[in-house]
Amino acid sequence: MTKSNNWSKSLSDKIIYLVFAFVITVAIFFKYDFIVVPGKKSIDFYQKTEKLKNKETVLVTISYNYSAFAEMMPLTEVVLKHLFIKHMKVIFVTSMPESSDIYGVIMKHLLSDSHFSKTFPQEGTDYINLGYIPGGIASVGAINKICKSMNSNFSCNFKSVFDFSSNNFAENPYSLYFSTLFLKNKPKIFEICSADTIAEVYPFISSKNIYAILPGFKMVGEYEILLKNKIDKSNASQTMNIVFFAFLFIILSVFVGNIAEFIRRRKK
Repeated sequence: MTKSNNWSKSLSDKIIYLVFAFVITVAIFFKYDFIVVPGKKSIDFYQKTEKLKNKETVLVTISYNYSAFAEMMPLTEVVLKHLFIKHMKVIFVTSMPESSDIYGVIMKHLLSDSHFSKTFPQEGTDYINLGYIPGGIASVGAINKICKSMNSNFSCNFKSVFDFSSNNFAENPYSLYFSTLFLKNKPKIFEICSADTIAEVYPFISSKNIYAILPGFKMVGEYEILLKNKIDKSNASQTMNIVFFAFLFIILSVFVGNIAEFIRRRKK
């Protein structure tokens, strides 16, 4: 490649980066409120969660680490808000040692919502954290016994499992399903996963081993609409315009790039 071509390529790359930065900046300072319409999956998940009895005990499994935090944290928070609105008793457990403190970060952010208070939800009364348990997800049937040994005042017999997982724990639905086969009261499995985990999870939906699914970051805004005025609007749904403009720019860039390449080849 000649020096001229190198300079030309370097200039075109810089132009792309500058335009991309401009698009993001415009999206940040000139906000546009998109009309969010809840889809079939988010409505189904919401309705099935609503059918659970108030004050029922549920197991919440954190099966993602900080690499997936940006996508999974808003999903985790909005679903937890729904559970606490129903005054559910939540048992936290993680299958990854590096994720044992994620629940604390999420709960701290959740309590900043104006619809909750410093006294609700309260650790030890409304929720308990078992932290990292080796084989914790695979031995889900024993978790209520571990819970009772840690806090005898907490209701530990769960009937539903809310699993929050990312692609680094794609095998988790398998272990969740098989570990519940031998329980007397097989719990309902609610799967909340990142967009790139959907392919691994779908076989369990078609076979009805997973009771409900909430896939991908887009569901945060939809779920907030379903909860209406029961929670504050999160930063995740408020920044959807940035995501929209960024993806729009990428799509247009690919489109223009393909046309330019087509013209270049035609000239040869």
